[in-house]
Amino acid sequence: MYIWLVKDKIKTLVREAPRSPGVYIFKNDMGDVIYVGKAKDLAIRLSSYIANPASLLPKVAKMVHEADSLDFFLTESELEALLLEAKLIRQNQPWYNSQAKDDKQPLYIQISSDIFPKITTIRRQDITDKKAACFGPFPSSKTVFIVLKMLRKIFPFCSQAKIGTRPCFYNHLGLCRPCPSQIIKYEGQERIRLTRQYRQNIFKIKKILSGDLRRIIKDLELEMKIASKKEHFEEASEIKNKIERLKYIAQKPTSPDLFLAHPNLPGERAAEGILAFWHRVSPHFFVGEVPRLAEAYDISNISGKLAVGSQVTFLDGQAFKKGYKRYKIRNQQGPNDVGMMGEMLQRRFKHKDWELPGLVLVDGGRQQVMAAQKALRRERLNIPLVGLAKREETIIIYKDNGEFEEMKLKRNDPALHFVQRIRDEAHRFAQSYHHLLMRNRLKKIDES
Repeated sequence: MYIWLVKDKIKTLVREAPRSPGVYIFKNDMGDVIYVGKAKDLAIRLSSYIANPASLLPKVAKMVHEADSLDFFLTESELEALLLEAKLIRQNQPWYNSQAKDDKQPLYIQISSDIFPKITTIRRQDITDKKAACFGPFPSSKTVFIVLKMLRKIFPFCSQAKIGTRPCFYNHLGLCRPCPSQIIKYEGQERIRLTRQYRQNIFKIKKILSGDLRRIIKDLELEMKIASKKEHFEEASEIKNKIERLKYIAQKPTSPDLFLAHPNLPGERAAEGILAFWHRVSPHFFVGEVPRLAEAYDISNISGKLAVGSQVTFLDGQAFKKGYKRYKIRNQQGPNDVGMMGEMLQRRFKHKDWELPGLVLVDGGRQQVMAAQKALRRERLNIPLVGLAKREETIIIYKDNGEFEEMKLKRNDPALHFVQRIRDEAHRFAQSYHHLLMRNRLKKIDES
């Protein structure tokens, strides 16, 4: 078997790739684009091309052998990488991306008018059900499948052509639940309940595809509060997870053209954001230099149960994951986010061997900021401290004279985007730890 060799210059470029989502481009010695790919982590994905060439598929090995140069564009999410990848493939039509070419008519998402509506993809000329709801067109079939994959994990739905005698394969994966093939086996109130549950999933998907996502999130938040008050914590946790996933996919992606014009767009945005933010808040502190290291903190729990805290670190405005920490809350009983925040900050700043940040951000209003300040004062630390209150995205500043200053920034202000980004990352990290503990507890209950 012939083994295609990889050029040394490609190996060097691969080793320089960052641990970031993005898009990569291989070009041949004529400067032609021969392959475009995307990755959640560029360093890991690209290293797979050079680690063991003999293990690559022949077509892939030949492509890497022909490659004479490598470029990559950093993005802020996998979804942005997907959109940029699709644009570059359409522009360059690389030979090794032939399987990604799609010259057919754009796809639509169709939701049938059945008692148990089916969700399928369809092209315009194939639409025959006049009562069906259709959404689109979507310029890329890959984009359609990504959207449906995201939604199906949140609101399961059926895709099989006919109702069978037993639950479908996707039911076992949690992607068709409740399954119509299972619902029809029940009678009376249970059948009515399961049918309503399935149709509610479809209704919410319709609303999201129609652009009414905010209303769905508000409805779910209300459902979560009701479940929590009834101490249905497993149900509340599931709803909370749906809300977080919906908020993630609701983020407006950046235009691929912007990444092409600015290959280091995330870094540029980060620098612009922290400079703008520091320009707004620095007059309230006796510190002149822009902080390189910033830490953000958040709490996650359901009515005080399985309470955890998160610490995320940003270096020069970008996530520095080696500095991430997570905490189990030990000394607080019941729903007391303020006390939990104080406990976490106190434990963090007792570590004299950890590098101190130049800025501390807490998720919350005046009470959370005050709890954080007490923890800092206990360790005789004077670090600029701010909070971000969720309801109106108000920045709470604890000034050196002991007073509070509230600041509201415009929605398109880079300073607000920076503080939201670091706050949201702390929230995501806390949520992931809380969900891990919840899953472990439920597993123990099932095993007992």
